[in-house]
Amino acid sequence: MPGKHGSARTKPQDSRAAAVRDKCLELRKMGLNYRQIGEEVGIPRQSAHRHVVKALTDIRERTHENAEQVRTMELQRLDDIIVRLSPQVRQGHLGSIDRIFKAMDRRARYLGLDAPARVEASGPGGSPLVSSGNARADAEEIAAALAELGLIGVPTTPGEDDDGA
Repeated sequence: MPGKHGSARTKPQDSRAAAVRDKCLELRKMGLNYRQIGEEVGIPRQSAHRHVVKALTDIRERTHENAEQVRTMELQRLDDIIVRLSPQVRQGHLGSIDRIFKAMDRRARYLGLDAPARVEASGPGGSPLVSSGNARADAEEIAAALAELGLIGVPTTPGEDDDGA
């Protein structure tokens, strides 16, 4: 297989390059800088950097491929569940309907089909939140607006629910 500069690389060369790359990555994980790695391995600093970047890129690609394989496998499992539950759903079996909705929801989340919920906080009566210059008062106003939306419990002032103990 032709290399970067058109020369063919042999398996022993590839194996040596991989060993150097692994050694460079190990040394980098130990905290050495690229100059120190180069000195330790007997290569220029720039080569040490290239080896570490290549090792990290390889890891990232393998991890991404593995994640894609897992996602594909999980989607297939969910599709199988949906197919198996379909006859009971058509017969109106409530438990199966609930399970198929859960499987469909999970599948949609895997695929990123659900749009994220957008929440906008506003002041009283829908007016914009305006900073008063007092961080505590602003935080209390924001908390009150979030509580009004039902996103958090009703805020309390520190000490308000203390029993004096």
